[in-house]
Amino acid sequence: MGLQILVLLLLSLVVPQVFAEDSPSLKINFHQFIDRVEQNHPEKHIDDLSLQRAGTAENKAGVLMDPEVSVGREAVPLPFLNPMQPDANEARWKVGVTQIFPWPGTLDAERKSARASTFTIDLSTRLAAIQRKLEAEEFFISLVLTAKLIEIERGNLNETINILKSAEIRLKNGIGSHLDVIQSYNEKMILSLNLAAQENDLQNIKDRAGQLIGKEDARNVSFELDLPAEYRDTSLHVPTLGEQRPDDIVRQRLQAAQDAISSDLTVERKKSLPNIMTSAMLMQDDSGMRMYEFMLGIRVPLYSGGIRQAVERETLLVASRLSDELSWHDRRKRLAQSQNDRRRSIVITQLKGLDEMIIPNASQHLKTSLIEYAQGKGSFLAVNTARKLLLRYQQAYALAERNLAFTAVSRERIEAGLFATELDQDTPKLPIATDMSGGTEMGSQAMGDMAPTPGSSRSMKKDIETDNKAMRKGLMPSEQEDEAAKKKGSMGM
Repeated sequence: MGLQILVLLLLSLVVPQVFAEDSPSLKINFHQFIDRVEQNHPEKHIDDLSLQRAGTAENKAGVLMDPEVSVGREAVPLPFLNPMQPDANEARWKVGVTQIFPWPGTLDAERKSARASTFTIDLSTRLAAIQRKLEAEEFFISLVLTAKLIEIERGNLNETINILKSAEIRLKNGIGSHLDVIQSYNEKMILSLNLAAQENDLQNIKDRAGQLIGKEDARNVSFELDLPAEYRDTSLHVPTLGEQRPDDIVRQRLQAAQDAISSDLTVERKKSLPNIMTSAMLMQDDSGMRMYEFMLGIRVPLYSGGIRQAVERETLLVASRLSDELSWHDRRKRLAQSQNDRRRSIVITQLKGLDEMIIPNASQHLKTSLIEYAQGKGSFLAVNTARKLLLRYQQAYALAERNLAFTAVSRERIEAGLFATELDQDTPKLPIATDMSGGTEMGSQAMGDMAPTPGSSRSMKKDIETDNKAMRKGLMPSEQEDEAAKKKGSMGM
């Protein structure tokens, strides 16, 4: 009995741990996703290997040339020296060593040049890591946007179901049209099918995200689809990046490249200076007599003066070029920061306009249209168009939130010096309310990507204000045109 109790006690301790280890859900938030992408990215391993290779190249620099050792035997016939002894020879063994020394400072210059090259590669590796981080941030932001658009689609589907119910009630009461029921039902089915396709697209994106963090089966990963506060900040002041503020790696790389070139030129100049050669030799003849020989040699720089002059001239040109490049880099960086700050300010204004006025007006207009349609006063076209307008503005809000988060990523990119793609970007525009009675617009297909389009902000603001006034009056775009035509006709009369 005691043994059974002991076994049950052990099982009660082990089994929960086993199930806990096999838990199908791994929660990943924004920062954890970024860290895991960097850890599991294959390019990180490649960059590490490149940096290690540069370190081995640094170990090869600044090494003195190996000495040359020679061993030989020399036999000199004496008849050349003493004709009285024609058969005699004078023989001796010789052992010598020769060492060539470069001009003082050459080896140090080679080591400095190797360190400069390694530092340049290290900066390139860090720059690649920042690029991967920014790409991962944009990927997660797009994942959050896709999830929000699906939630908006679900709300749009529910509104379509409400319209369908009202159309059925109107038909039963004899005040509706069978065509309204059929059209509502068809739109409900199409929206349901599109929603299923979008959810499948979301799962595909999650699968890609799972692979990026080293998880082949993303179904076991739960992504916390929320962004940090600095990516959602709608205050007009520019938030600081805090500890995540990246260094201007591009500027550092420009300086490091100049240092590497200058170091290479220094090595080239040093090598054009004379080498110093020393040699020593020990000789011993067969009789046991020893002789010593010491020599010191130097290469006379008769023809290398032009090389040194060219190197000095090139060094000055490189320094001058670096100054111009850094000045141009700083000016373009300030321009990119200014443009991104203005773009962020406009996106915040768009968010506030959508949240405080446009979406509430469109939502209220849809509710009013549904009530009037259920009472037999409004038309199916009016309520359906109101639904599409609300959908469009809700999608615009989600896309504006994405654009706001992208401005934070752009700020990181600019701080790192990667602002080439950030200059002269078009500012995202809000959708203009148009007559949508000619067809059904559903999902992100209706919105596109809210990509930047040509047009002045003044005309955009005027159109938005016109739409807001019209919605407060209960007018749809087609009815706005009719009212405008009536006013124009009355003025002509």
